[in-house]
Amino acid sequence: MSNEHQNPSRPPGSRRQRSGGGRTSDPLQLTREDARLALGTHRVLATLPPIQAEILRLRFGIPDYSERLEALEHFALTRVETRHAVEEARTLTPELLDHLRKHGRDLEKLPWDVFEHLIAEFLASWGYRDVRLVGRDTTTQADVVAVHEIQPAGIRLRYFVEVKRTREQVGIEIINQVYGAFAFEQPKYGWTVAMIVSLAGFKKVKRFSHGQFGTRNLHLKDGSDVVKWLQDYRFGPNGLWLPNPKRRLGLSEPTEGPPNKPVQPTRAAKPIGKRARRVDGPRG
Repeated sequence: MSNEHQNPSRPPGSRRQRSGGGRTSDPLQLTREDARLALGTHRVLATLPPIQAEILRLRFGIPDYSERLEALEHFALTRVETRHAVEEARTLTPELLDHLRKHGRDLEKLPWDVFEHLIAEFLASWGYRDVRLVGRDTTTQADVVAVHEIQPAGIRLRYFVEVKRTREQVGIEIINQVYGAFAFEQPKYGWTVAMIVSLAGFKKVKRFSHGQFGTRNLHLKDGSDVVKWLQDYRFGPNGLWLPNPKRRLGLSEPTEGPPNKPVQPTRAAKPIGKRARRVDGPRG
């Protein structure tokens, strides 16, 4: 149809009928620009009384996307806009977490503190207690701490977690720093398990495999683990399991001794790798 014969009063977002009288009812069949116009039209109609909105829909042939509004809103946003929203997130929300479950690649765009909250949320969802974000607490070198109780044995495991959301893989130097801080604080806080979560993964260590680190109570988790945790995650009864995490350690010593007597070295633990020369205390 030529431009001069088009109906100038047809509002944006409405669609001409196809041959056979059918209309495009699937938002995913629209172009992105049409989806934005349709979304704007829907929002305008939503401000009118239902009978008036229905009259306008019938008069101008405007499809009703009410049942698929969520799909329309998601499609109307470009990936660039969505990624910017992830980059600018200030806190972990159910909506953000749900988005990450569908778009795992956006994990690398999360601010570091929101990523730490995400890891803490996983621990809380697994039933770990007293999960805290302590990356800004100067009394410990951990980013996240948690307590895992094994019942009915009554065994309490205290977790010291280091979180790395960088594009560079973690090497033996960082591993030694974390292990040194874990061992240095162990007599005071009773840490029993150390974990490093690195979204970018880890560099190869010639003398040790990842499994061998576990014999020293140090566990390495990479991006593939985080994606799996996302896929297996289930929301709590009220949304997030840890909506308002505590951000101070709050303990000068463990309230109960750890299940295994902690190593109490007069010096820091011996470095795991050959390259690291000094880990005689927590990092500054």
